[in-house]
Amino acid sequence: LKLKKLGKRVIFDSHEDVPKQTIAKPYLGPRRLAVIARFLSSFERYVCSRLDGVIAATPPIRDKFIDINLNSIDINNFPMPGELDGDVPWDRREAEISYVGWLTEERGVRELVTAMEYVSLDVRLNLVGNFDRPDFENEVKSLPGWQRVNELGFLDRRGVRETLDRSLIGMVTLRPLINYLDSQPVKMFEYMSAGIPVIASDFPLWQDVIEGNDCGLCVDPMKPESIAKAIDYLVGTP
Repeated sequence: LKLKKLGKRVIFDSHEDVPKQTIAKPYLGPRRLAVIARFLSSFERYVCSRLDGVIAATPPIRDKFIDINLNSIDINNFPMPGELDGDVPWDRREAEISYVGWLTEERGVRELVTAMEYVSLDVRLNLVGNFDRPDFENEVKSLPGWQRVNELGFLDRRGVRETLDRSLIGMVTLRPLINYLDSQPVKMFEYMSAGIPVIASDFPLWQDVIEGNDCGLCVDPMKPESIAKAIDYLVGTP
């Protein structure tokens, strides 16, 4: 806003719906969350209505900003074609499934690791990424399902490709938080680009993408048994 007042041309690049993202942070407390979200929403509307344009990362975020600034468009953050294409034959892959991204409570990592307790086939889970909190890391590593986890840490793009190249399934079972319901996780499309089926949360938008295009299964992300059942099905029926 200061730049605009100085006569500059200013474009706001919105990767998230910030007020919704704020509501999804329970550690701030419900009253504080409501006040912060209302302030952010009002401030965002006040500022962005005065800027030259808005670029949004998803169509729903674009639609929100069109009501604020008519010069709003979406540029979706999809993988580059060919970057993650797999070349390992299916029958030579490992009995592994993979999750790539931040290892957080909100992204369903606890439920995913717990699901490994209920998977009946001999399958291991690759976790690619770093934990956001030491206390959450300690909690997850104390779960019985952790015995079936390969903790790979942060990997560069080559490492991600090599991991997906030997995997049978890509996991994106994020919790049903308001800022995830209409999101388009990059990892979902990375798995598709790598040519592996996806197990995703059963949000309506994600069901349209995954089940609507017959490239995976959608499950209740809060039920580890449902996640495990989907893993067994896809691994057992290649």
